[in-house]
Amino acid sequence: RMRNLILLMEKRRPWVSELILKRGHR
Repeated sequence: RMRNLILLMEKRRPWVSELILKRGHR
């Protein structure tokens, strides 16, 4: 679902994936 968005953001900001993981994990 939001994999495309994450991939796109990751290309611009590599730390976005970490932020999303932290939010998803909680």
